Amino acid sequence: MNKRFIFLFTVLAILLNACGGSAPAPMVTPATAIPPTRAAQDVKLRINETTPRLGSVHVFLALDALRAQGYEIETTKFARFDLVTTALAKGELDLASGSIQTTWTAIGKGAPVKTIVGNLGNSYVFVAANEIKSCADLQGKTVGTSAANTVTAQMFKTYRAQNCPNVEFSSLILPVGESRLPALMGGQVQAAQMEIDEALELDRQAPNRFHRLVAYGQAFPDLQITGFYARREFIQQHPDVVRAFIRALIEAERQVQDKDALRAAAVKYLAPDDTQALAAIDTFHELKLWDKNGALTNENLTATLAFLQSSGALPATLTVQDVADLSYMNAVLDEIGRVP
Repeated sequence: MNKRFIFLFTVLAILLNACGGSAPAPMVTPATAIPPTRAAQDVKLRINETTPRLGSVHVFLALDALRAQGYEIETTKFARFDLVTTALAKGELDLASGSIQTTWTAIGKGAPVKTIVGNLGNSYVFVAANEIKSCADLQGKTVGTSAANTVTAQMFKTYRAQNCPNVEFSSLILPVGESRLPALMGGQVQAAQMEIDEALELDRQAPNRFHRLVAYGQAFPDLQITGFYARREFIQQHPDVVRAFIRALIEAERQVQDKDALRAAAVKYLAPDDTQALAAIDTFHELKLWDKNGALTNENLTATLAFLQSSGALPATLTVQDVADLSYMNAVLDEIGRVP
C-alpha cells in the first residue's frame, strides 16, 4: 500500500467521523455461499444426460443451481453407460454419472477417470411371490437374474451364500430390467431382482401378489452402486468447477431429504401426470437413497472394491487410489459442514 493511498484513506476517515458517520464495513460473504470465480464464464460443463425419474431429481436440482451461478451446461444422451465411460475417457465429456462397476472396469483398463462423489444409493431389491417368505423357499423355483458379470448378480449370489447356500432353483437370465416385470406377472419366474422403481410398478400392476424379500441397500450397506466421475485432466485444470459441482449435488441431496421439497422437485422435473413417482416418495425415503454427505468414504469404497474383485469383475491389483479422489468432496464438506 503506497503512502498516497494511506493519506487519502486517512483523510476520508477523518471526514466521515466529522460528519458523524463511520467508514463502511467490508462486505462479508456468507460461509455457505459459493465465492464468485471466473469458472462459470470460462467453462462449458459437459455431462451425460440424466433420465427423468424420481431417483434423479437431485441431479436436476444441482444442475439448475449451477446454471443460476452462470455455468453453461451441455448434456448429451447415450444409449448405454459404457458409451458414456468411453466418451468421458476420450475427453468428449467432463463429468458423468452412472455405474461404479462399469467405470472402474474402464479405469482398470487405463481410462484417465476418477470417482469424485456418490450418487443415488443402492436401489435394488429382490422381489418374490407372496408364498416365498424366506430364501429357503426358493427351493425348486425359477429366479430371474442378471448376467453373471454384473454387480446385481453378485449381490444375489452373496445373499444366497449367506442365507440359503444349499437351496436348488432354476435361473432365468433377464439382462434387461424391463423384462423382469412381465416375467414375474406371467409366471415365468417366481422371484427376481429389480430396481425399486420397477418393483413399485409391479405392485401397481399386480397388487398383493409380490413382496420385497430383500432390500440390497440394507443387506449390503457399504456397497456403492453409482457415482459421479471426472477426467483427471479436467480435475487438475478446473478444481473450482469440480468443487462447485460437488457442492451443488450435496446441497440438492440434502434438500430432497424433506418430502415436500422432493415432491416439488418431482412435479417440476418429471412429467406433470407422473403420479407413480409421487407415490414412490415414501419408499425412497424409507430406503434412505439420498446421502447427506456425498455417500462415499474410504471405508465403503474399499468394501465396494473388495466386493467387485471377489466376483472377478475387477482386477485384484486395482486400489481405491486408482479409482477415486475424495479430496474435493471432503473439501466441500469441510466448507459446508457434515450433517448426521
